[in-house]
Amino acid sequence: NAGFKQSESHNFTAIDDALEFVKENRETRWILKQNAGAPKSINHMGKFPNSEDMIHHLEELKKSWSDVEYGKFDCDLMEIVEGMEVAASAFFNGKEFLKNKEGKVVGFLNWEEKKEIDGNIGETTGEMGTTFIGCTEDNKLFADIILKPKIIEALRVIKFRGVIDINCIKTDKGIVALEFTCRFGIP
Repeated sequence: NAGFKQSESHNFTAIDDALEFVKENRETRWILKQNAGAPKSINHMGKFPNSEDMIHHLEELKKSWSDVEYGKFDCDLMEIVEGMEVAASAFFNGKEFLKNKEGKVVGFLNWEEKKEIDGNIGETTGEMGTTFIGCTEDNKLFADIILKPKIIEALRVIKFRGVIDINCIKTDKGIVALEFTCRFGIP
């Protein structure tokens, strides 16, 4: 509704169903993202064009999955979109985004590091660190991500107060939204 492009995404509550889906859709590279209480270390971004590594990853998960330890299997497979991962964040006060003395919306662009080693390698973590750049609505990327009229309208309707963070992939063809995160109060 806000006008973002979306990548294909599917939820699975059984490893066998996820495995069958990847085998039937080998031409697409997928990222596996855990939900609920499962450790982030099970997340995996497919590297091979024929999905062999994702198939292997799911087969290994099937061997080691423990409902007692992780809960029932609940993961998403999302189509990998090539580009720069970036998020925009700003504080919404129930009516509008926070503004500076000049009346311009202020916020942040941010880039997360999720792998434990430089160069995007190693174990996947929740977040190893994030680089933030403060900006105003004059920054086109920031404005294109967070200042969409439908987003502002929806936040007003629910009288949301807190930080909104929209994680995206910036591609040559536009912005693909990945995740809309509401952080009540402060992050």
